[in-house]
Formats: sequence, structure tokens, C-alpha cells
Amino acid sequence: MTTLITGAAGFLGSHIVRRLVARGDSVRALDLRPGVDLVADVTDREAVVRAMHGVARVIHVAAIYELGTRDVARMERVNVAGTENVLSAARDAGIPAVHVSTVAALGSTGIDLADETHWNDEAPRSAYAATKRAAHLVARRHRARIAMPATIFGPGDPSMFGRAHRLLRRAPFGVVARPEMRLCFVHVEDCADGVIRVADRGLRARSAGLDEGGEWVLSAGVLPLGEWLSRFKRPALTVPDRVLDLGAALAARLPAAVRERSPALRLLEEAGAMSAGVHWSFDGRRAREELGWSPRPIESCIADAAA
Repeated sequence: MTTLITGAAGFLGSHIVRRLVARGDSVRALDLRPGVDLVADVTDREAVVRAMHGVARVIHVAAIYELGTRDVARMERVNVAGTENVLSAARDAGIPAVHVSTVAALGSTGIDLADETHWNDEAPRSAYAATKRAAHLVARRHRARIAMPATIFGPGDPSMFGRAHRLLRRAPFGVVARPEMRLCFVHVEDCADGVIRVADRGLRARSAGLDEGGEWVLSAGVLPLGEWLSRFKRPALTVPDRVLDLGAALAARLPAAVRERSPALRLLEEAGAMSAGVHWSFDGRRAREELGWSPRPIESCIADAAA
């Protein structure tokens, strides 16, 4: 059995590849970056169709994950049109597919834990959240199985969150904004295991003649952001909400040409908007109960976040 994995050279995709290979599965890895079987773009429909030949299933991980992106159109092509290409090609080939979404696609929550039934109708506050929500709806339309990771962390995390952790490790004191905002987390190795379990369930369903969809949150637990950061560096300075809100509002009012030249301004605008008065508090209970998923407690491995 061969599994096609898009985004196979990325942070999560590479962990999925290693885990499948370690258990003896055959993998066809597709990514734009070298070091994979197929160097191809998911926006290239013909390349995606060719990649499907001879595989038993597909796990679609490829996406642009970035706050404050300079190229929203590119993000839309990859995250939305790319998802349509992959999932429609899988459907046409009769191949079960897993789409790796994100809890951000469901929208922000309150303090209380939310599950897979949550859907916040408020408009997404970032291009990333908007494109991943649109891709999520594409996956639902194609009845793909959907894995929804929480904030992924672990050694080598290339995201803004990972970079912030490494910066704080080196800084003489800590700084935190929105310390009361609740976030859900999952270690990258546990996330890879959860995604594979969703894919395995899809194969079992197909062999039983079922064509079910299904969505599973992959969250190991929830912590206030300030508490998370304090586990590896005690923050000495808290940025007041009003200061962050004012900075984000000013960034949003600057001319587009100015924001275009400044990654920091774009990041401030979107990060401020995505964190204002909301929480991202999601429960991974369904994955535990239905998939046998058993992620490590987040308290036991926070040190990995800044490695």
C-alpha cells in the first residue's frame, strides 16, 4: 500500500512520512522543496493527477501557514485551489483522502472547551484562517476525512510560534501579550500519529464499503498563553491589551504600500486581530475515544517547543 503525502517536506508532513516509513508503509512524497519523490505544486492539477497513479490513499498536508503574509493570492491558490485539486483528483480516482485542516478553520471559542461541532460564523481575522476555512469547506464537500490540529509545537518548529519560543530562550527576560488567551496545543509527533490514525480509519471504512467523512480535533490540552510561556521562561513584562490593540489598529490604517514593505506591521495587524477578545480552546476527546489516540500531556514536553 502506498500513501501519497502532499507537503511531505514540511514540519508536520515530514513527521508523517517518517512515522509511516518506520512501520513499513510505502510513501510517495510530494512537495515543492527538494528531497522528496515528486517536486510538484498542488496548484498544478495535472501534476496532482499524475501523483495519484498507483496510490491507495492521500494525506493532504500542503499549505502555506503564515500570519501577515505578503502574498494573499498565493496563499489562496495553495490553501484553497490546491485543496480542491488534491481532493477532487482523489475523488475521481476513488482514493480515500485525509485533509489536514486546523482548529482555526472552525473559528475562535470562548473559555469553555469546544469540540468538532463548533463553528463560529464570525468572519476570519487573518488570510490564513480565511483560506483554511475555505479549504475546510472544500474538504467537507468532497467528504474527505478531516484532521484539525491545535497549535503544533516541537523541535525545529519553523512557524512564528516556534521562532518566538527560540527568541524567548535567548532573551534576558520574557515578554507576553494576551496572557489570559487560552490556546490548545499538540506535539508534532503526536499530531502526525493522529493524522495517520484518521487515514487508517478511512481505509478501514472503505474496505467495509462505507463512504463516511468525519472530523477530528487533535488537541492534547489547553493552557493560557501566559502559563504556557512561563513553563520555560517566566515572563517579566506583559504587554497590555490596549497597547497591542492600538498597535494593530494603527498598522491596519497605514497605507497598503507601507504594510507591503513591512512584515512586522502585517504580523502585528493579523496577530492582534486574531487574539483580540477570543480563545482557541478545543478538546481532543473524540480522537482519543474513536481513534485510540493518546498524545503526551503538554505539561510533560513543553521544553521541546523551544528546541
